[in-house]
Amino acid sequence: MSATAKPTIAITGANGFLGSVLVQHFVGKGWNVVGLVRKPRKSSDPAVSYIHYDIAGRSEEHTSNSSHITISY
Repeated sequence: MSATAKPTIAITGANGFLGSVLVQHFVGKGWNVVGLVRKPRKSSDPAVSYIHYDIAGRSEEHTSNSSHITISY
């Protein structure tokens, strides 16, 4: 990671009570956040993206802000 690249974190349940607090915490610290949620929505913050996740054992790939993240359940 270069000195100017922002770290990225994936947060499960990002649109729930605790998850949404964590999203705001990490955005406030300058991180990119990928929220793993049941019902994705658009974010007004470019540092936050939401993707659908399914705990049934699937994997998804997501590209956000020049970062490649592979999510395995």
